[in-house]
Amino acid sequence: MASPALISDTDQWKALQAHVGAIHKTHLRDLMSDADRCKAMTAEFEGIYLDYSRQQATTETVDKLFKLAEAAKLKEKIDKMFNGDKINSTENRSVLHVALRAPRDAVINSDGVNVVPEVWAVIDKVKQFSETFRSGSWVGATGKPLTNVVSVGIGGSFLGPLFVHTALQTDPEAAESAKGRQLRFLANVDPVDVARSIKDLDPETTLVVVVSKTFTTAETMLNARTIKEWIVSSLGPQAVSKHMIAVSTNLKLVKEFGIDPNNAFAFWDWVGGRYSVCSAVGVLPLSLQYGFPIVQKFLEGASSIDNHFRTSSFEKNIPVLLGLLSVWNVSFLGYPARAILPYSQALEKLAPHIQQLSMESNGKGVSIDGVRLPYEAGEIDFGEPGTNGQHSFYQLIHQGRVIPCDFIGIIKSQQPVYLKGETVSNHDELMSNFFAQPDALAYGKTPEQLRSENVSENLIPHKTFQGNRPSLSFLLSSLSAYEIGQLLSIYEHRIAVQGFVWGINSFDQWGVELGKSLASQVRKQLHASRMEGKPVEGFNPSSASLLARYLAVEPSTPYDTTVLPKVFRMSRNLFNRIVNGILEHDYEGYFTQTRNSAGAQGLHPLQKMTAAMRMLSYGIAADLADEYIRSAESTNLESCKKFVIKVCEVFGDKYLRSPNAEDTARLLAIGEERGFPGMLGSIDCMHWAWKNCPKKWHGMFKGHVKEPTMILEAVASQDLWIWHSFFGLPGSNNDLNVLQRSPVFAKLAGGEAPEVNYSINGHQYTMGYYLADGIYPQWATFVKTIPAPDTQKKKKFAQMQEAARKDVERAFGVLQARFAIVRGPAKGWKRKEIGDVMTACVIMHNMIVEEERDNGRQSYTYDGMGEKVTVSRTYAEELSDFLHMHHRIKNKADHSQLQRDLVENIWQKFGNQ
Repeated sequence: MASPALISDTDQWKALQAHVGAIHKTHLRDLMSDADRCKAMTAEFEGIYLDYSRQQATTETVDKLFKLAEAAKLKEKIDKMFNGDKINSTENRSVLHVALRAPRDAVINSDGVNVVPEVWAVIDKVKQFSETFRSGSWVGATGKPLTNVVSVGIGGSFLGPLFVHTALQTDPEAAESAKGRQLRFLANVDPVDVARSIKDLDPETTLVVVVSKTFTTAETMLNARTIKEWIVSSLGPQAVSKHMIAVSTNLKLVKEFGIDPNNAFAFWDWVGGRYSVCSAVGVLPLSLQYGFPIVQKFLEGASSIDNHFRTSSFEKNIPVLLGLLSVWNVSFLGYPARAILPYSQALEKLAPHIQQLSMESNGKGVSIDGVRLPYEAGEIDFGEPGTNGQHSFYQLIHQGRVIPCDFIGIIKSQQPVYLKGETVSNHDELMSNFFAQPDALAYGKTPEQLRSENVSENLIPHKTFQGNRPSLSFLLSSLSAYEIGQLLSIYEHRIAVQGFVWGINSFDQWGVELGKSLASQVRKQLHASRMEGKPVEGFNPSSASLLARYLAVEPSTPYDTTVLPKVFRMSRNLFNRIVNGILEHDYEGYFTQTRNSAGAQGLHPLQKMTAAMRMLSYGIAADLADEYIRSAESTNLESCKKFVIKVCEVFGDKYLRSPNAEDTARLLAIGEERGFPGMLGSIDCMHWAWKNCPKKWHGMFKGHVKEPTMILEAVASQDLWIWHSFFGLPGSNNDLNVLQRSPVFAKLAGGEAPEVNYSINGHQYTMGYYLADGIYPQWATFVKTIPAPDTQKKKKFAQMQEAARKDVERAFGVLQARFAIVRGPAKGWKRKEIGDVMTACVIMHNMIVEEERDNGRQSYTYDGMGEKVTVSRTYAEELSDFLHMHHRIKNKADHSQLQRDLVENIWQKFGNQ
């Protein structure tokens, strides 16, 4: 006899339908008094305890559900899934998310090929890449290690990884591993989500993971292009390969996008998006944030439940029990919704993930054979962590609609807190509610109980709780990466069980396609209306009216411009300040907008200055700026030349100044806090290649880099302000020759720089110094590292000196990141014009540093600023004084004594760290 087309045609289904009447005659108050029943309706596996005794069911109900599972060939369907059979028949695909966390030696076939080695090849690649990334070996375009990750994806590429990330954030082991790092997710195509995902992030230290199997998902790819523009606008187009990687199988489109295909991580068509968190989709960003060892524990937890699901008897099989009880609640008792209520804030994103996992999987109206279902299938899932939910929707659950609930409790808190004198700890307070709420739902409160409490008769109807509301309780021993993996796998398999019994395909999602198709039509209409002024056509009256109302208002972003949260690595206010300052001093009238002889308006000042800024910031050629600014190549080139001259004229005095008394006090306080009293900054030189250096000058300008260069010598402080910038010497000058001509040391020798008075280790000093590298001489104004430290004290000093000396290297790196024109070779012919470009970039760099410091984005204020150092201003007026100070600067004995004193000072201050 042929099997029935639908499970509802079976005797086992009909037996359960007949059984419903008997259940309706019972109440959970009575069922819960049966100790044997309560004990029987539990299951346990590896510390996960399930109590489903508060379901509206008896042991007889459960037996009938097991018979229904047998009729639905549940065991056979589970085995087919694990064996790689193409159970996703509408897409002709295997369903093998279990292979993503299978042991390395497992055998799971698809199309006759064991897929486990392929999976582990990707896992190994993720492990290797994440270790390289987290060690600092993988650096961005400016040479800085990357510490921030933005994962761009939608649906299953977002909700699953976000759930795991949120759960791990407060796990002590995972949190320790993630120190100093950020992981964010960008899913919604709404530009608000873009702004939030990159708020306060620096492109220099950010890696973007683009997650799209085909690299064609509309929302994801628009977001990816937006983030790409954010990176390119700050670091230049060559930065994409260092700052963007992909999870995709379409290597052709990955390469065309600008991402190195070697940095693309594969996944397979037998993994549905909502089941993909254990693939590179989730494992890659999570490993970058927490390290692969943490993520491996998560995978092992999921795998443990996979094995439990496949091998345990149905009577003790947690996913099977949960799935069968959901079928009972939905299809027989008529409860269409389910509340997921974790009593752990770490699980706040569990319900949104299960919402997609369940509703996209089982939200079907036809069987896998295409037959319309005569019974209800699928659940409406929602939830919120307790106790937040109690103050939100529990009112409806207790006295409104009947909604079965999943209560999830954790025995050991991730972040335990106990206040002395309190009755219980914070976690015990939380768990008091976890234990109380299921009983409140089950037992309720009768009018008789209320009358015994002398409640007013008119309030009794309002305070009566009917009870008899089903729930089940999970109790987990802890919530580490392993348990998070287990919890994920439990819900995945629970949903599969429901679909297997209902006879639907839980692994396709045709329901999302129609909306996408209609959105494509609307997108074409919006483009035609915005760009060509075409009227709204081809829509029903309601949609046409809505579209017309939407299009009647000018968009906040003009379609002929690119608008991003940051402009030229500086705020809009600062750019406007530069523009206004130049216009106030535009005595020649070059930037002032005028009319020609025909009365037509000339270029706006913003157009000319934006063209200049694009050339400086992005390093693009003058003709390329025409795409954005609508101005000719020659105009852009002239605008850039005049712009840098004006920046130097208008802002040079303030932003190229030597440190004044206030600056010096601040620099000394920073040095004191870092273990270097008397330090005024770090010094070094940067070589800028000169591509168009005249051939007759090549010998003079070729240095150790074997190509013509000019040199920028500068001192930098911790906030990256560049002091004493001195640019233009030929590249054949080594750093020492540059030093001899440097204004900073000429001024110091002449007594024009502040004299500093401080003491270290009982010795008095009256002259500030700079941290320097090995090429600089042993002068009293330099403190160099110890090349081969042979004691712990010297090693600590070398470590601290080298870290602080990096200030100047960081300043040069940030300068080049902000102004790509000084990162690539100089293309001008005239030294003066090239010098103006470098000087203007240094000025604007310092303006950005000042603004960030004033806005609180940098903090260099310390307790006890300046207590151990004082600043005086003395000037050498006599020749003998000049010679004396010059001798002091070059005194090697003072240099050696200062270094020894600093070794002791740093050991006393930081030796135990």
